[in-house]
Amino acid sequence: MSILLITTSSPRRIAGKRRKQLSSKRSSAPASPRPNRIRNRIDISLHSFRVNLRTSAEDSGAEKLVIVPLPGLRYILEGGVSRSHNLQLRPFLSLFRRMPTIAILGTFDTKGAEHEFLAETIARQGFSTLLIDVSTLDNPTLGPDIASAEVAARAGNPAWKELLTRHDRGASIALMATGAANVLGKLVADGKIHGAISLGGGGGTAIGSAAMRVLPIGFPKVMVSTLASGQTAPYIGTSDLVMIPAIVDVAGLNRISRMIFENAAGALCGMVNAAEARRGQPPAGKPLIVASMFGNTTVCVNEAKRLVEAAGYEVLVFHATGTGGRSMEALIATGLVAGVLDLTTTEWADEYVGGILTAGPTRLEAAGLAVEEKVGFYRLRYRLYERLRL
Repeated sequence: MSILLITTSSPRRIAGKRRKQLSSKRSSAPASPRPNRIRNRIDISLHSFRVNLRTSAEDSGAEKLVIVPLPGLRYILEGGVSRSHNLQLRPFLSLFRRMPTIAILGTFDTKGAEHEFLAETIARQGFSTLLIDVSTLDNPTLGPDIASAEVAARAGNPAWKELLTRHDRGASIALMATGAANVLGKLVADGKIHGAISLGGGGGTAIGSAAMRVLPIGFPKVMVSTLASGQTAPYIGTSDLVMIPAIVDVAGLNRISRMIFENAAGALCGMVNAAEARRGQPPAGKPLIVASMFGNTTVCVNEAKRLVEAAGYEVLVFHATGTGGRSMEALIATGLVAGVLDLTTTEWADEYVGGILTAGPTRLEAAGLAVEEKVGFYRLRYRLYERLRL
């Protein structure tokens, strides 16, 4: 977490004699009615600001520590810090809040400097970062919070060590992609991260996108990739993963890559802020109904949508173009859907006769699985039918 540390004592590295001298000067100095100001230099590091205050004579010499999120920095610098009432902490209470954490996923063996720059950019905007290494070749050049060995072990393959020692690029990427997806999924489920981002070429994009596209819809996720301007369907799937073209190769920092990485970091931070604001809002009360539509079923679906909405449901319409059908199936599988109005099954025709708008061989299966897993689905469907009939 990016924080501001304020201590009313001198730095600990000051020798005992010097500490006594300072204490003696403070005790003999006349009391000042004005609040104390920050007079010392500000030491800035990657994740924190450390500020040492020189206090007035009323300082007892005891060390006190105040931790304030970075949004409060301007308030403190402009208004100063008073010693009375325990540094008058009440004005700062509104500033104390949990700062969102953003997971930074990448191959730190070949792209450590780039991900470090990304982490610094995100930290400057007041967010905490969690570094996850998915390297498959050499030792990382950037120290991670979660090492690649831990990620590989989470893939569920007991022979993961042997697999990595073979240096089979394809098998290693598949292993790390599975492990990274499991790691990110657990972090999201535990509420430990609030956004995810990755930089990559071919291998990094394969791992990062596979890990992030399994995350819930609405969860902020960004992939900066050299493959973003081509056929992105294999990387995005039915998720809302945002892919940003890297323009230049992710191979060092330059005036172009810095600009792209900063923009990507800013975009993700904005998404996280929006998601956090949305989290505090009351959930929508209307049950969700999903419907499929194509040109030849538009009139029917629009009328059905009107009737269903009048009955008190919220209707989401998906265009049956292959991607639309897969997206609808994915949403049904999340358990957020109360009913399915699947009036357009042309994607099955494309699947059987070799059309270009197929949704795959699992089309129409998600609703059946939802029925098996949630008995209440039957009751919801029956109530919907009864209300429409009336």
